[in-house]
Amino acid sequence: MDTVRAASVIDYPKDRYRIFVLDDGDSTELKDQILGLPYENVYYTTRRIEVVTHSKAANLNHGLEYAAALPGGPSEMVAVLDVDMIPLPHWLRALVPHILQDEDIAMANPPQHLYNIPDGDPLGQTMDILFQIIMPLQNALNSTWCSGSGWVARRSAIDQIGGIPTEQINEDILTSYFLNVIGWKIVYVLEPVQWGLVPDTFAGHVKQWKRWCKGVVSTTSVAWDPRAQYMTVGQRFGALMPGFMLAFSVLTMSSSLLVIPGILFSGKPFVIYATSQQLATLLRLGCLQFLVSWAYCLANVRAAEYRIGIGALVSKFSLVPYQFMTLFRLLTPFGQNFTPTGRTLDGQREREARASGSVTRRLKVMLWDCGAGVHVVIISACVAGIFTSLRSALLAAYWIAPATGSGLPILFKEALIRAAWPQTFILGSAMAVQSWTPIAYAISPPTTQNRENFLVRDHLSKVAYPTRIAQDLKRVEPSQRYAIMALLYVSLVFLVSWSI
Repeated sequence: MDTVRAASVIDYPKDRYRIFVLDDGDSTELKDQILGLPYENVYYTTRRIEVVTHSKAANLNHGLEYAAALPGGPSEMVAVLDVDMIPLPHWLRALVPHILQDEDIAMANPPQHLYNIPDGDPLGQTMDILFQIIMPLQNALNSTWCSGSGWVARRSAIDQIGGIPTEQINEDILTSYFLNVIGWKIVYVLEPVQWGLVPDTFAGHVKQWKRWCKGVVSTTSVAWDPRAQYMTVGQRFGALMPGFMLAFSVLTMSSSLLVIPGILFSGKPFVIYATSQQLATLLRLGCLQFLVSWAYCLANVRAAEYRIGIGALVSKFSLVPYQFMTLFRLLTPFGQNFTPTGRTLDGQREREARASGSVTRRLKVMLWDCGAGVHVVIISACVAGIFTSLRSALLAAYWIAPATGSGLPILFKEALIRAAWPQTFILGSAMAVQSWTPIAYAISPPTTQNRENFLVRDHLSKVAYPTRIAQDLKRVEPSQRYAIMALLYVSLVFLVSWSI
């Protein structure tokens, strides 16, 4: 209801827009609430069917058909808000001019801002990587994606592609591709005009990422869609790359979860060298490679005003097991139910003190119900593998030192090449640290206030907007402690390499 109320009082002529509440739940209670609002331009409609797949896309198409059948016919433009998004008063005024100034522009997209992320963002739920880094780059390359919520588009452009595509659950990305194919442009407007919710449970967070993973990978099929017959080679490449890159990233990180602990357990060295000078050269090159990557990540983090962790651009190991299973299921006939972002508020309510239960219950839900027991296995494998490698280093130094007469330098070299080589040590420790995230989250979840405390509500109209504190994005800045420690470790190794 907060979305409907806020949309009803935006700074736009009331006779120039209509609001349609598209209810696939066919809720009598919601219908009564909508019809009871004191706004003449608000309409309620439902498909009255049991929705199984393509909920959002098919629901939007129903809304387009419903609006076209009303007196006055279809409007020139269409705007969409997710169920959990609260538009600010200047929402339409910020986007519509971008479409009006260029007849080739079909859609204007804003970023999605989120007001209920806990301080420090312990689960990495901020979407600033997408909206502060990736989408501005896409906009510069004229290949912007639809942002899913808050967008405004020409109705004629949507009609030209046969409505909102229902082939995949990521209807926003498919809409973007099909509009680009027939020559329409999409622009990205980096301005805060809407505020929404993140899932408030770990189960909801995982469900959301699994859905995104499946959706992005599934959209690769657009390159063979009959409607994409006029795609250029570049457009087909752009349609294929996001899915392939995500799948490749998940598969390589999944392999790392097996390969690195396996090599550590074997006690074998990560690198082979013939002379001390060769070892020093390999070590310096490895350190420089990490330092360049770290500087690149830092530059991107600065672009997002430090609201994402430096490591977030490299991996999300705590989500890798779930994403791998999602990819695996794509190869089987078993589908996954679609759940809109605003509805993924289920599972163990860890962030509410009265509902969070005991530590034992939270751990049971996390380790068993949410499948985080695999994270315990990963942590145990990494720690045991490091100890095994250090033991191998001690044994190697024990046998080599008498022949060379230099025990400590030999021990240092053996420990370095078997357990502490910069890239593998950083990657292995990242696996362990990030795998610990859901367990630490269950033991000591962040406490957040009730959703209502994040809002300022007018008692007469009941219209609510996020408070200034909720809109203060600096409060969600994650700790960069691990990234700084990794930098210090590699820098120290780099300096030590000159004494080898």
